[in-house]
Amino acid sequence: MIMEVMLSNIAQRLSEINTLLTTCKQEDFSFEKALPLSLFYRDFSDTNSLVSKVTELAKENPGELLQLLSSLISESDKYLSLDK
Repeated sequence: MIMEVMLSNIAQRLSEINTLLTTCKQEDFSFEKALPLSLFYRDFSDTNSLVSKVTELAKENPGELLQLLSSLISESDKYLSLDK
């Protein structure tokens, strides 16, 4: 259960960053507005931990993993398309 929450949290927070990047003009970008970007990196930069959790979830509930990863891919595609 903890793994599912963590993975869905990645997609949710990436969605928030996507919204920030699409709605905020460069001249309005402050340290306060950059905080979500910094916290996202801090919270999810340990890729070894993420891979371990995904591996466990693949064994326990592959259907749930597919759903979570589809959401993450969608948000990642949006982020990459922003070209910011």
